[in-house]
Amino acid sequence: MTILSFIGLILGTGLFIAGMNLLSSGLKRSGGRLKSALKKSTSNTLRGVLAGAALTAAVQSSSAVTVMLTGLADADLISPEECFGVIAGANIGTTVTAWILTFGQALPLSAEALFPLGIIPGIILLFGNDKKKSIGRAVIGFSTIMLAMALMKNSAAPVARNESFSNLLTAYDSPVLCVLTGALFTAVIQSSSASTGILQALSISADIPLKTAVPIISGQNIGTCATAVLSAAGTGKNAKRAALLHIMFNVFGTIIFLPLFFGIDFIFKPGFFSGAAAPADIAAVHTAFNIISAAVLLPFKKLIIKLTQKAVR
Repeated sequence: MTILSFIGLILGTGLFIAGMNLLSSGLKRSGGRLKSALKKSTSNTLRGVLAGAALTAAVQSSSAVTVMLTGLADADLISPEECFGVIAGANIGTTVTAWILTFGQALPLSAEALFPLGIIPGIILLFGNDKKKSIGRAVIGFSTIMLAMALMKNSAAPVARNESFSNLLTAYDSPVLCVLTGALFTAVIQSSSASTGILQALSISADIPLKTAVPIISGQNIGTCATAVLSAAGTGKNAKRAALLHIMFNVFGTIIFLPLFFGIDFIFKPGFFSGAAAPADIAAVHTAFNIISAAVLLPFKKLIIKLTQKAVR
């Protein structure tokens, strides 16, 4: 990594935190209708799951949705309990990217190219009345966050393109080391969708055993929580609880999914488990991980909420 890449990461982090503060400030001042709309869409867990999945599939970034949730929680517009279903849905919605990459489709505009366009209308709104100013702050804050994420990703790109670093994704046979590798790689490039896409690209040119790919994918889901942790820096307890919910959801999901996968392999020994993973296999595993995690963990919502309350008092 060059000195310019390092400086870019530092600047991106600073922009990210500044954007979070702007977003939270704008949301606090514009509560009202936004709060009632959120309450309606998260009035029960199932609605929250559907809302999170739809929004994440639309913007192609679970990190963006998680950041928004953290800002809303910090502004007391949504409770950590209401975040639970949306987080589960966001994890499911982010799998759409892997399927798009699998079928070789392309979106006309990426989330990083689309969201910075909000800065111009956000600035215009600052010249309006108090209500418009509040909305403008929130729009500029969210757009700043998207710019910061783009800057961090671009600064980390030399690392992602480095052949030696990419080879780390397939260097280990231990499931635990594969999980840690997937988590670290995703935390560095700030995108589970991007790291999943890299893994899919590697699977085309190299034989990656499915037994290696599965724990890496589980680790990628944990690594994407780094964005939630960063977004909660300097915020109140509700935002920290929302970020912790995201971490717990994906960590518990890994604890559930990996024993299930290797248990099936140990008992039934399906032949394709030992074969090389294709891009479609990686997309399918990514989808299965998040759907199974949601199905198993949603009934334990109250227990997980209590754990976050005890962890962040």
